[in-house]
Amino acid sequence: MSTASPSSRAPLFVLVHIGLVMAVVAFIAVSLSQPVGGANIGFGLGMLGLTGLGLPWSLLSWFEVVPVRREAGEVALLTCFALLNIALHVALWWLVARGARRRSPQGSHPPVSQAQA
Repeated sequence: MSTASPSSRAPLFVLVHIGLVMAVVAFIAVSLSQPVGGANIGFGLGMLGLTGLGLPWSLLSWFEVVPVRREAGEVALLTCFALLNIALHVALWWLVARGARRRSPQGSHPPVSQAQA
């Protein structure tokens, strides 16, 4: 059993978000590395997924507020937006956990339920 308290570990949604971003970026890299005679459907689907992971920031790219000329630049921009969302999730988790630690008195433990006893 781990000695770390639940509030000191990264929440599951942050780890899942990191894994999804890494998987989608890897999928896009593989789809770009393979030559395609026509439209690269894999690239388009990967970019759609990466756009969703970077919302609402990726709307800047959709509406061309930040103009990008090449596919690699677009991938880099959308990856940065997805990573920004991860950073904001971690910051929010840290602030909430910090506030919970400040509100709880030192040395107090949550009550033990009947099932845990």
